[in-house]
Amino acid sequence: GFDFAEAVRHGSRWQSVPMVALSSHASARDLDRGRIAGFNDYVAKFDRDALLFALQQTLTDQKGAA
Repeated sequence: GFDFAEAVRHGSRWQSVPMVALSSHASARDLDRGRIAGFNDYVAKFDRDALLFALQQTLTDQKGAA
């Protein structure tokens, strides 16, 4: 996932498409690495509320940028 995010963010035509990572790895280090790689947000798989909030926030941010 990290390599994919980096590839998308660096020079592809999809670089501005929002990406939210969903992972079972949810340490602070994982979250930081995901954001550095280019994910808009990084959410633990077992945290449904956080996922819904991240998706809502990402979509709201995208609408505001349009």
